[in-house]
Amino acid sequence: MKNILNWRVGYFLIVFVFFIIYLASYTIFEVNAVVYDSGELCLDTGFNPINGLSNWVTGNSNFRRNYGHGVSSLCPGCCGAVPGSYWVRNNAADKVQRVLTVKTPSLPSAGMYQFTINYLIGDVPSQADENMQIVIGGETFDLRDGVELVNANDLRDYSNITVNLNAGVNSFDIKGIGDDSVQVEAFRLVEVVASPGSIRNLNFAISNSKSWIQTYGLDIRVDGGFYNPIPATANVACGGGAYSSGTTG
Repeated sequence: MKNILNWRVGYFLIVFVFFIIYLASYTIFEVNAVVYDSGELCLDTGFNPINGLSNWVTGNSNFRRNYGHGVSSLCPGCCGAVPGSYWVRNNAADKVQRVLTVKTPSLPSAGMYQFTINYLIGDVPSQADENMQIVIGGETFDLRDGVELVNANDLRDYSNITVNLNAGVNSFDIKGIGDDSVQVEAFRLVEVVASPGSIRNLNFAISNSKSWIQTYGLDIRVDGGFYNPIPATANVACGGGAYSSGTTG
């Protein structure tokens, strides 16, 4: 009887160990982002552009830039137009769930906000949104029922995610939930009913701990190695748009 009990305990331990290894194979990748208010963003004096951005998210090919452009205007005070987009890519074979976490400075006020995704396409025709979720303000939005695209080159805006957010909210997750890929370019958070002193328009860009990109429309700014918040500034040559960032990492 004792031998049978020992055998069962040993068998349970072996199964438990393999189960833990199996769970560990489901790696969750997280890429932080920085957030900026409305206005054009420019390459100021003292910042060096980074060229060849096709795989600039170091060590994680699951989030990759779709185009390998550098900054087109290198002079201080000039705007550089650089198109680009990013993939949230799932793969059933390696059991990896891709999670893109967009982090912002804390929202200064509670209220209704609208979360917009621009340039939402997929690598398989008519499957652009079938494997994507957005978690914002504690609520999960499944894009399967939201967007219907004809083919992989169809460009649309998904702008009907409206949620009541509390002051202090600073994180939004974009999750892959299937095997196909979803391509997105930019994110925008707009307060539906503005109040004095509140953030009206926030634009997001993907970042990692070694470099970050700020974007407004197709304008782009690339800086390297910043871990502390960048103080707000304005560049009259590019329209006087102020910017700020959270800590990258």
